[in-house]
This record gives sequence, structure tokens and C-alpha cells, in this order.
Amino acid sequence: MFLHERTRFQGLVPALLLACAACTPQAGLHPQAPARAEPSAAGDWWHQSGDALLDEMVAQALSALPPVCAAPERGIRGGIRAVLHRQSAEKRRAQEHERRVQRLQKAEAVARAYLRLRAWVDRLAARHAMLAPWADNAEIARFRREAGLVPALDEDMAGVMVGLNATDEEAARAGLERALGDLAALTGQDGAALRARLDKTSAMPIGNPAPQTPLLAQAEAALTNARIAYRGGAASFATLYVAEANALAAREAQIMANHTAALATIRQWSEKAMAEEAHCD
Repeated sequence: MFLHERTRFQGLVPALLLACAACTPQAGLHPQAPARAEPSAAGDWWHQSGDALLDEMVAQALSALPPVCAAPERGIRGGIRAVLHRQSAEKRRAQEHERRVQRLQKAEAVARAYLRLRAWVDRLAARHAMLAPWADNAEIARFRREAGLVPALDEDMAGVMVGLNATDEEAARAGLERALGDLAALTGQDGAALRARLDKTSAMPIGNPAPQTPLLAQAEAALTNARIAYRGGAASFATLYVAEANALAAREAQIMANHTAALATIRQWSEKAMAEEAHCD
């Protein structure tokens, strides 16, 4: 009746998980690099984002945009040629403006897809980091049940939680794959090639990361105490379960807060660039 632990992490972007083979539950929650200042000028803001891979992804996507072409004027003379030349120049300026707008829109779309992918990486890492603790909890519950120290319900609950966490990890892995496919489509890259590129690169904070909430530290401290108490026989499995769930929820909330803050920064830079482009047109 127990749900068994799924197959251990297998080769799905091992380095994309930011060296998560030995990751801690706080992976992706506390960026260590200093926050990047806002670009002094808008324009191609992705060059100054502080994330070299984001810059590369945007450049890859923009390279696929069609060039602006001038209309041919061969065989036309006199005043008609002058009128057509003026109309052609006006058309070209309009086309160039439209292309610059398209570049900015494309750059923002790529950045949003990239940040979404990185958020899934961190969420998958957080879920994966729960596998070993839950397996340990289940083993302790089994031992204590066999010794007659706790009811069978403890072991049942532990087995269920191992299975639920494995299911959540699979869902996070599926989300990561969708995000990877979206970014590959936007940048015109093969998914495998993009994964290989991500494997070699660590994410950098964009703008000012969200401040760590006191709830995260409190949840981590409560979890540490609950694990010690449960292993010493001083706490019930229900108490441990609540502490484990609260800590995971706090970690994922911090991940999404960082994601939201980065998105807001990208949107701010993009809107500034759009405003400057409209002013220059």
C-alpha cells in the first residue's frame, strides 16, 4: 500500500540543476553575487543584465529576425525617382523602427522564458533535496513501528509522503522540460544543445533579488528541531510532517519571490527601452 520512492535523479540536466547532486534545501534561494545596477541607458538592456547566458540567448533569438530591405529603384528617372526615393526612405525608417520594437519585444519574451526555466530548475532542486530526508524519515518510522514504539499509521504516513514528494518531483521535472522547450523554440536552438549550454552555466541574479523572509529562517529552524525531536522519540510523525511541509513551502515561496523580482526588473528595463524608442521615432 505504500508508495515507493521514485528512481533517483537520472541525467535530466545534472548540471542544469546547478550542481544539485549535492544540493542543499536552500539551493537557488540565496544568490551570492551582488545585485546588478540598472543599465545607465535602455536600448539593448540584456547586455548589462549581469547574466552572460541570458545575453547569449537573446542574441541567438535576435539573429533570426529578418533584415530591413530597401525597395529597388532601377530604371526610374527624374522627379518620379526622387518621390520614390523619399517614400522609400520613409518606409525604411518605419521598418527600422518596427524592427527595433520587435527586437525589444523578442528580448523580453526570451528573458521571461529564461527566468521561468531557472525557476523550475530551483523548484526541482528543492524537491529533489527532499528525497533523502523523507527516505530517512520512512526508515525511522518503519524501525519504530517494528519495535512497537509507534502505531503502523506512522509508517503508512511516511510511505505516502515519500510517494507524494516523488510525484511532485516528476511534476517539477515536467515543468522544467516545458520551459526548456519554450526557450529552445524562442531562440531557434535544438533542445539538447540548449540543455548542454545550460549545463555549463550558473544563473546570476538579475536586478535586486527578493529579500529573504523571516518565515524561511523560522521554517528551517523548526524543521531542524522537529527532525531532532522525532529521531529522539520526543515528537510525533505528524509534527515532523508539518515541519517538513512548511519548510518546503517556504523554500518554494522564496524561489518564486526571487523569480517575480527578476521579472519585474526585466519588465522595467524593457519598458524604459520601449519608451526611448518611441521618443526617438
